[in-house]
Amino acid sequence: SAITKPVTRYSPTTAAAPTGATGRATSSVVTANTTAGTYSLTATSGSVSTTFTLTNSPGAATTFAITSAPVSGPASGTATLGPITVQLLDPYGNPAAAPAGGTAVTLSSDSAGTPVFATTLAGASVTSLVIPSGESSAAFFYGDTKPGSPVITASGPRTSAIQKVTITAPGTTTKAAAVPRGP
Repeated sequence: SAITKPVTRYSPTTAAAPTGATGRATSSVVTANTTAGTYSLTATSGSVSTTFTLTNSPGAATTFAITSAPVSGPASGTATLGPITVQLLDPYGNPAAAPAGGTAVTLSSDSAGTPVFATTLAGASVTSLVIPSGESSAAFFYGDTKPGSPVITASGPRTSAIQKVTITAPGTTTKAAAVPRGP
């Protein structure tokens, strides 16, 4: 799907481009930014103007990023923290679509406990996931049995992304004692 954004910047924002013998003007000094999206450009000559669109398409994916905020929560043997989103990016930081067949992502943690990854909240444990073909991201959940600050890693072809998570001691729960009631 295309991303539509308003014009944000061009370098330069205006440029003189004299017309040639055929009445056409060209400019090699106006360049679009590196942000993917559709932009409106207006060319003006005296009182005549025309507007056209320019589309910057994302390039091929070259890197991963974990784009969700760092997570924290109590130690657990179930993946309940998240969702954590891993995203494919082009060289300019634009979301980039996974190629045909998708992009495999291997999940790992440097925890001294037992880390757990799942593709659904409290779901079955996995060690990898796939960013589907045409999509730029996928989400997963994390759990860990040992309190601390482990670093999780999402690795794929030629690239990886890391994020530190915070695992706290599990909360304690108390049960109310049954108190017999008098007559």
